[in-house]
Amino acid sequence: RVCIVEGSGNYKKGAQNCPTLERNSNVRCVYGLDRLDCLRKIHKGAADFAAFYPEDFLAARWSGVDILVTSELRFHAEHFEYQIVVVVDNEAEINTAQELRGSKFCHPGHGLKNHWTAVLADSSNSLLCYTLLEKKYPSLCQLCYNSYQCAIGDKHWGRRGPLYCLTSGAGEVAWARLDDVRSHFGFSGLVAEANASEYSFLCPDGHLQPLNTRKPCVWLAKPWPAIAAKSKVAMEVQDLVAHLSHDDINSWQNALLMVLETYHVNITTLDNVIPVDDYLDQAIGFQDAYNNLGCNPSRSIVFCTKSLLEMYKCSWLQEVASVYGVEPGLQCIRMDGLDQCMAKVHSADADMVIVDQDNAMRAQRDYGLRPILHEYSSNALHKYLIVAVVAKDSGLRSGYDLRNRRACFPQYEGAAHTAVLTALQNHSIGNARNFFSERSCNWKRINRCSAIYDGDDGAMRCLQDGIADVAFMSYETYKSMKMADHEKQKNWTIFCPFNKPVKHNALCYLGWTSVGRIMISNGTITRRQNEIYNAMKDIDKLFGRKNGLKAETFNLYGMFDGRSDVLFKDGTESLRNRQEMMRDKSDGFFEPASVGQLLLHGSSSSATLGKCIDCWKLLLIAVAFITHTLQRVY
Repeated sequence: RVCIVEGSGNYKKGAQNCPTLERNSNVRCVYGLDRLDCLRKIHKGAADFAAFYPEDFLAARWSGVDILVTSELRFHAEHFEYQIVVVVDNEAEINTAQELRGSKFCHPGHGLKNHWTAVLADSSNSLLCYTLLEKKYPSLCQLCYNSYQCAIGDKHWGRRGPLYCLTSGAGEVAWARLDDVRSHFGFSGLVAEANASEYSFLCPDGHLQPLNTRKPCVWLAKPWPAIAAKSKVAMEVQDLVAHLSHDDINSWQNALLMVLETYHVNITTLDNVIPVDDYLDQAIGFQDAYNNLGCNPSRSIVFCTKSLLEMYKCSWLQEVASVYGVEPGLQCIRMDGLDQCMAKVHSADADMVIVDQDNAMRAQRDYGLRPILHEYSSNALHKYLIVAVVAKDSGLRSGYDLRNRRACFPQYEGAAHTAVLTALQNHSIGNARNFFSERSCNWKRINRCSAIYDGDDGAMRCLQDGIADVAFMSYETYKSMKMADHEKQKNWTIFCPFNKPVKHNALCYLGWTSVGRIMISNGTITRRQNEIYNAMKDIDKLFGRKNGLKAETFNLYGMFDGRSDVLFKDGTESLRNRQEMMRDKSDGFFEPASVGQLLLHGSSSSATLGKCIDCWKLLLIAVAFITHTLQRVY
């Protein structure tokens, strides 16, 4: 059983090749959510082998997965995918790593997609500095060809950029790939860009080598992607893949190679099947590059999880984030529920916790927390979009007809509750808290009803059972109910209490908020807040849905070990701050915590939550202005 990660683009390698593979061989396809999911499947015995990147093996080493490396996926004949060297200008008189302090360092610049430069910067013992904060530290841009722009397109930017920076006389030392050095100085058949005799390799042990040496000293080697298998079948897998080729495009051999490789490669069989540690140990400096000791005392961000499964996913996230250089790193802890986690954040024993839309106000009021990032989706079904649902034959014409009617809410002081309360307050209907019947569910603290009517599904059940005349819930819940194959589901419709949508047949809702938010303590200092914010944004960029595509290494959003909504909701597309959330094209975004604060102080000028209510206010102002003008004219 081969574990594969299906592509996120138009080409589906599994769908196109697995039928041929399974029809003509004894190999079966098992689909993983991402490569680390394939690792877990092999560990649990649900799959036998898969193709992995060397960074995945670092995670495998941490998790203790019982696998052996069998074969490499190479696209050239060298033993490693690439090797990194340090080149110095002889005139700089740099002879040891310690003498690099204060030297002019040529770095490849911000925005280079391959992250090896950042890894090297972390691993270097020579105090070389690579940072993304070039605007904050303009001296880092001084060696750019154009120091005022210093971006993509600059002559000194990118893989070869540091070598041009070095040999143009701007810098004194450069990190570079060995193959690029050989090309730049004319050792690979190309015209030399500079005189090789004027530069040297600086070795980790503190001596220099001429550039024409046959065995350059290497600081770091990048292993090839490789095939790894469960130890008991590793030799069988090695034999199986040894002779794969694309010679016959209709063969199972071609099909298997197509699902294993990410681009055209040659499978190179290792002399022996070897443990992951031994495979990584062959690559000079590779493991050391990822062993960033960090700061003392630790700056790790303590992430409080609410279940064993959340803790399990968080632990994988902690490891893969460390592998890909996220700083500060994560530290996961587990409590028995949300309240215990909120208490941990309040007492500064944890830094952050994810809170859903129905507990955001309570998190702020009872535990002194505030949101720093929201789970965002552009899809209405994955927002918490609040709608009012009534029977089609209810005869209700406006929100005022709901006075003294029975209503059901998912949770007291939840998002739907605060949205409705604020909308009522904005329409000056008197005491908003006494608007609905005392027999309503979750309207007042004492209106609890049965626990089966709690939550969004419960609110809909409450309406279906005749307990209420109107139920407020998420649009996702309503849509799911309408799609269910049940005759009585056809009796319900969305009701517009106070306003009609501007566009014909447009969705009518009272407001929307995020389904979850990362919350921190109000007492978190600004510097620490920035660390948490930047680290989580980096994690989102690395493992979220980049441009709508899934990440193949580890998926932050989506199914995890066959379970939905672990840590984050499956439908999340990215993490956004409040300002970014406000830029969504859907009107009416609100944060339950801030709404609750306004209500707590009895404000009558709360932000209007009903869609287009602001438009009506502007219209009334305009009418008043025109009336006043006409009175003056006549």
